[in-house]
Amino acid sequence: MNFAREGLLFIAIAAVIAIGGFGFAITRRSWGLWLAAFVLLLLALWVAYFFRDPERVGERGPSLVIAPADGKLIMITEVDEPSFIRGSALRLSIFMNVFNVHVNRYPVDGTIEYIHYNKGKFLNAATDKSSLENEQMSVGIDTGRRRVLVRQIAGLIARRIVTYSKAGQKVKQGDRMVFVLRPLAPTDKGDPVLDCDLEQKLFEHTVAFWHNWLAKCTYTGRWREMVHRSALTLKLLSFEPTGAIVAAPTCSLPEAIGGPRNWDYRYTWIRDAAFTLYGLLRIGFTEEAARF
Repeated sequence: MNFAREGLLFIAIAAVIAIGGFGFAITRRSWGLWLAAFVLLLLALWVAYFFRDPERVGERGPSLVIAPADGKLIMITEVDEPSFIRGSALRLSIFMNVFNVHVNRYPVDGTIEYIHYNKGKFLNAATDKSSLENEQMSVGIDTGRRRVLVRQIAGLIARRIVTYSKAGQKVKQGDRMVFVLRPLAPTDKGDPVLDCDLEQKLFEHTVAFWHNWLAKCTYTGRWREMVHRSALTLKLLSFEPTGAIVAAPTCSLPEAIGGPRNWDYRYTWIRDAAFTLYGLLRIGFTEEAARF
């Protein structure tokens, strides 16, 4: 079974806690601890289940609009949508509970022409006012014949919306929107709404970060520019939360045209990681090696 990448860290943490619980129960030989460890195991399994990302099959075609989400259809109503449809539209509301798959899919083929994020509350998503007051992300798709707006609304438990959709992107019906809800940490106040000033500050901060990082390089020979570019590539192959180094940036690309998707490159290969760390250490980047 595949899992949404946004959930891998949560799954790993839950698994480590469950394993630790069983280890503690084994050393103390207490039925109460065994019960607690079993509860932790169930919670870890639920976390993995929440972030599952199964393949979806079914009828497709330009005359069809498929459901973008798993869940229960709770409302069909006529609405006036001024932001993207700019007129009367038929709204279908799908409620996803904590046991539904939280990865959404594009309902039609087309081009993304509208992306909009609204900050808001975290009311129960089943209530009527949640569609107006909760945090939400909207993605508008133009098929050439019609416009379709997909709006993801946060809820009481799953409080964070993550999307990688880009304006101007061509999308295929049934492909993942990578539109995932994940729990929000108590200290996480969410991302601020982007504006021109904030975008400029973030850009300058990014440039300064990479300049400062490259300044740690100890290589000063004639191939300095190429060594810097290689170092940047190696750094970008590392997983920031843990320091792990992925095998390749190709991720799930098939090894032959038309072949099956290959997920092996998501993992850390000890041999490749060792060469990567050796290269980073030779040019002065000891912090990356230490984190790994």
